[in-house]
Amino acid sequence: MEMGQLFPDLQPKLKEIEERLFDLYKLSKERYYHPDMKGSWSIKKLLPTVTNLSYKDLAVQNGGMAQEAYKKLVSDEMDKEAKQGIRQELLKYCEQDTWAMVEIVKRYRK
Repeated sequence: MEMGQLFPDLQPKLKEIEERLFDLYKLSKERYYHPDMKGSWSIKKLLPTVTNLSYKDLAVQNGGMAQEAYKKLVSDEMDKEAKQGIRQELLKYCEQDTWAMVEIVKRYRK
């Protein structure tokens, strides 16, 4: 179900946001390849070939790890301090994903 259907009052604003979005995957797949990507256009493979950034120094390095971390975060298995650590690692991962897209766009514009 689309967000506009769930929140009809926000539909015009959501449409405005949607119109500004651009899929870097499609552009990358059509116009860029580096052998280090090994046939994958995932942001994790693409990023180090166009920038000096990577995910290797993060505790959460990919979507699967993010899902597992989130499950721990919302479970009752951990104390508050441990959950705060997981939350910080997830925020670092999300920040890296966002910054990665910014840097890829900068590189493509050159």
